[in-house]
Amino acid sequence: MAQTKEAIRDAMKARRREVSPAGRAAYSAAVCARLLGDRRIAAAGTVAVYLATPEEIDLSPFIRAAGVAHRLVAPKWEGARYALAEITPQGVAPGHWGIDEPRGEAWVEPREVDVWIAPGLAFSRDGRRIGYGGGYYDRYFAAARRDALKLAVAYPFQILPDLPAAPDDMPVDEVVVV
Repeated sequence: MAQTKEAIRDAMKARRREVSPAGRAAYSAAVCARLLGDRRIAAAGTVAVYLATPEEIDLSPFIRAAGVAHRLVAPKWEGARYALAEITPQGVAPGHWGIDEPRGEAWVEPREVDVWIAPGLAFSRDGRRIGYGGGYYDRYFAAARRDALKLAVAYPFQILPDLPAAPDDMPVDEVVVV
């Protein structure tokens, strides 16, 4: 019997909690180095990133380095939904749900993004993803340009042979695993 999305979410959250802080830091550094070396990202103007929770792969090293050459945007709570805001020199601060968000209100439309770097809980090799259940990235990707590159980053244990998918689930083009 196939697992439900909720069962997969619970299992992946538990597995991520088992990653030590040192292991997370080392893996995050390796993923960020790979992202910084990606020519497709280097050629992009606007890159959408996520600002990590304590269990997620931390993109901070990538954000610090890429912010020099790229316009970086990240989710920010806007009333009753998450929208994209530019990470400006004002930096980031804890926002809705305690997750860091851009401080400013330089709002950006999903169609302006050239490369997406998305979080998630589980992924398949063909790009299906299970997020946290809010559908935010599914909506972002549905509103994105067709030529925008959609990447996700994951620990190796987050790659599963098969995942359930609904018609409105939007896949990523590639999952970065080191």
